[in-house]
Amino acid sequence: IVGVLAIAAWTCGTSALMFFGLSKAGVLRVSPEDEQTGLDDSHHGGSAYDMQTMRANTGTVKVEAM
Repeated sequence: IVGVLAIAAWTCGTSALMFFGLSKAGVLRVSPEDEQTGLDDSHHGGSAYDMQTMRANTGTVKVEAM
């Protein structure tokens, strides 16, 4: 059990230091434009959802079984 706790402490500490450094360097966020557009469109070149159909709907999304 001591080994498991030591590994968990090492992992959490190392991750915290790494993410703190990346956060201060400003590399964890995307630009506000990319955030507004959505990462599907801005980084992957396509949309995962048909938002026009979803918006035209009456507030419910119909999911059909395949």
